[in-house]
Amino acid sequence: MTDTDGRDLRRHPVPDRAVAFAAIITLDGTVRRIDHAAGPGADGVSVGQSLWQVACWGGGTEGARDRVEAMIRRAVAGASVTATARVAPGGEAAPLEVLHRIVPVRGQDGAITGLVATATDVGPAAEIPRSGSTPGSAPEPPDRAATFDSFAQFESIYAGAETGIALHDARLRLLRANDTWSVMGTDPLKALIAGRRAVPTGPDAGGNAAVLATGTDPRIVAAIRRVLSTGQPLHGLDVAAATGPLIGDLYPVRPDGPKGRVRAVATCLRRPSGARPADGGDAAVRANLERLLEGMPSPATLHEGRSHRFVYANAAARRILDGQSVLGRTLADVLSGYDVPGTVPRFDAVFQEGAQDVVAEFEMPPGSARFYYNALLPWHHSDGSVGGVLSYAHEITPSVRARRDATEARDRLRRMLDATGAMMVVLDHDGSVLEANSALLSSVGAARRDVLNKPIWTCPWWCDPPETAEDTASVAIPVAQRLRAAVARAAGGVAERFDARMACHPAGLREIEVDIRPLAAWDAREGAMVLTAVDVTERQRAIGQTRFLLDEINHRSKNMLGVVQSIARQMGRYEFDDFADAFGARLQSLAAAQDLLIRGDSGPVTLNDLARAQLGHLSHLFGTQIILGGPKDVRLSPQATQSLSIALHELATNAEKHGALARPLGQVHVSWGLDGSQFWLDWRESGGPPVAPPVRRGFGRFVLERVASRNLDAEVSIDWAPTGVHWRLETNRRSTLVPPRHSPSTCVSGGGAVPTILIAEDEPLLGYEMAERLREVGHAICGPARTVADAMALLDSLPCAACVMDLDLAGERADALAERLIEQGIPCVRVSAHPADAWPGFMGASPFIAKPVDFRRLVAVIAGLTGGAAARRKPPA
Repeated sequence: MTDTDGRDLRRHPVPDRAVAFAAIITLDGTVRRIDHAAGPGADGVSVGQSLWQVACWGGGTEGARDRVEAMIRRAVAGASVTATARVAPGGEAAPLEVLHRIVPVRGQDGAITGLVATATDVGPAAEIPRSGSTPGSAPEPPDRAATFDSFAQFESIYAGAETGIALHDARLRLLRANDTWSVMGTDPLKALIAGRRAVPTGPDAGGNAAVLATGTDPRIVAAIRRVLSTGQPLHGLDVAAATGPLIGDLYPVRPDGPKGRVRAVATCLRRPSGARPADGGDAAVRANLERLLEGMPSPATLHEGRSHRFVYANAAARRILDGQSVLGRTLADVLSGYDVPGTVPRFDAVFQEGAQDVVAEFEMPPGSARFYYNALLPWHHSDGSVGGVLSYAHEITPSVRARRDATEARDRLRRMLDATGAMMVVLDHDGSVLEANSALLSSVGAARRDVLNKPIWTCPWWCDPPETAEDTASVAIPVAQRLRAAVARAAGGVAERFDARMACHPAGLREIEVDIRPLAAWDAREGAMVLTAVDVTERQRAIGQTRFLLDEINHRSKNMLGVVQSIARQMGRYEFDDFADAFGARLQSLAAAQDLLIRGDSGPVTLNDLARAQLGHLSHLFGTQIILGGPKDVRLSPQATQSLSIALHELATNAEKHGALARPLGQVHVSWGLDGSQFWLDWRESGGPPVAPPVRRGFGRFVLERVASRNLDAEVSIDWAPTGVHWRLETNRRSTLVPPRHSPSTCVSGGGAVPTILIAEDEPLLGYEMAERLREVGHAICGPARTVADAMALLDSLPCAACVMDLDLAGERADALAERLIEQGIPCVRVSAHPADAWPGFMGASPFIAKPVDFRRLVAVIAGLTGGAAARRKPPA
């Protein structure tokens, strides 16, 4: 990156003064990088500050912002701006007179991409005259005998004054010169810079004319040699120039330090106060100018008067004109055959105002694809009046072609980036945005100008990850920190990939996969990198949904295994004949109910579908021996579906073996309905063999009387009438659609001084089985509670010694119940189909038993938690 004078801004020199400040700033005045900051008002500056907030730029004083913004506007327009201001650095430091300078920074395509701002004090404010200075005189350096170590110091000291500055090396080669040097006529062609010697060489080296052809007075050459040999500055040298007498000051330049070797000489030329151009008449002035221009390799012409009549063209200009005679012709006449609008007005302005005019690039002749840098300078008569305009040009065709090739390559790459569906950003080595494609800009609702040259981590679309829960070990890293680290690694040649979140427009918050990796080349920049952002929101959502479904399948499977386990244990207590057949039939009943739930995506199942599924093996009897009647829109919750499926299976099995369906003329009427807030289901048999109450209590009776009653909070009645069995269930209609609620007053069994165990389990058979096992070893049982609210109500009404709980109760996570148990100091046993790590972290110390339940271990763990206070009984097999 270079400024308009070609300086490397990464090592931008500043003078070693009481206040020295140099920084690269953005086009809106924000400090982007600090190269040097020392002294009152300069130290303590941070990246991101606005320039007008910096103390050495007048921060905090009235009018500072307006003054600095005006300078920035001029610099953005392409000018190098210099101004002096009185600032108060703060603290006990005295007010200072500070020289401010802002220089534009241009990229390879010639566009201004940033600014360089420098501030250097030129002494205490009281020592700088505020008025009465002689126009055209240069301010004196603070120490006339000082040795300066950088050319920028001279520019800072003499900035704002009509002073020409040039730098010659030890071989007398002209290395650089400012614009005022050219205006004074000392060296009107910058093509001399880099390689042209200040004194002629070869067989024609003798003579003053040859020396003047390089734009350097012989006395300057002698003075430069003297400073190089002695190392001492030289002041007050009288110099003759085409535009009049000048006064020169020469200073040694020691890049290696104050005691280092003199490697160059800086020359400062200024007009003496009140001086007029040199005598000798207009002819002498013209002769000097023509002698100066003739040996130059670039075309130059002299024009006279308001019509800008051609009075001279050097050899290079004559070659371009291809022998065309232009002398004596006006500018407008010569240009009449060319399409070069605006040229004559430029000459008019220079002639009338006496100020130079520069065009950085123009094509001549039009259509020739040859490009030139053109400068217009006023030349003066011997009486000091403007006699005409000197025009010279320097061919810049190679650089223009290179710049245009780079621009075209950049445009091609931009089009390629825009054609990519992924969001992409090209970054500089320090993480600032060089280019952003349309996919990114449209996604975040930003304009390209709003993001260029800004550090990528300051762009407003990034969103930090959510706060991490206190019970987890991971720490949420801010996205800016992740981006800074990734940029640093990519700058070192290592690709980095991580997940982040981005605020998109109008999609909202999106999950993004960010990839940052080195880029081989971008505008010949070293260390460039490319950031690719891919929206993975839908992918992560699909992964999360799949993970949820797998967890749900696992949970349901283990719950189903627990139900099967309970059925097998309960059947083992009551039934011994034909165990395998009966057990298989009940599993088929559970499978039929599960099929209905899966097809409905765990949604409500109609009672009509459930009845037809459970009686499906008898479907040939529908309408004759089996009569179904009731509203078809009665929909059951998953819990009610499972409970009623088991009950209907037991009723159908009993009717088929011993009841109405055992005879051809027997009938079963299954009806249901809604009566206000009540739901009822009725099973009535007739026409079968005479019925007598069962002699023993079997598993089927246990299901019909107790499981359905407890699970649905229902009133269940069984009439063993001789004409046929009549089973009826009545409950609140909410029990068919929403999880039922139990009354805590009816959920407690046992008593006395034995520990009371709260059971929170939504699977009725499994909850009943756990209650029975714990009751057998002497515990009082509270529950089973099927919902979090029921469990909370029981905790509020009864003192509990321990709790056996599932993580999922009727579709609701039981985290709130777990927190209540911890607060009240009640130990807990986690019994769940969910893995142990799915529970809240604060429950990590509680014992965990996976489903299907090992009842021996459950009894032993409860005994350990309650201190063995229950009645001592041998655990059942």
